[in-house]
Amino acid sequence: MTELKRRFYEWLDTKLIPEWDKAWRMLSVQWTAVMGVATTMWLAVPDSDRSAFASMLGINPGYLLLAGMAVNIYLRLKPQPKLHE
Repeated sequence: MTELKRRFYEWLDTKLIPEWDKAWRMLSVQWTAVMGVATTMWLAVPDSDRSAFASMLGINPGYLLLAGMAVNIYLRLKPQPKLHE
């Protein structure tokens, strides 16, 4: 490992949670990635199709985003034993 890489990892250890190098095992990180992709896809859909989808669901899509954020908070607070394997 190069000196620069070692120093960078040491810096990350001081700024992030101890398990930062296992972040993809965390459900909250996985869920955030899913939400990011879903949001990007939603924004790529034309406005007319978004309106049709929202009326078909009968719910404001903002509420779906709010629910997704609540799930993310729950997953972040939930114990995640995979981090310690």
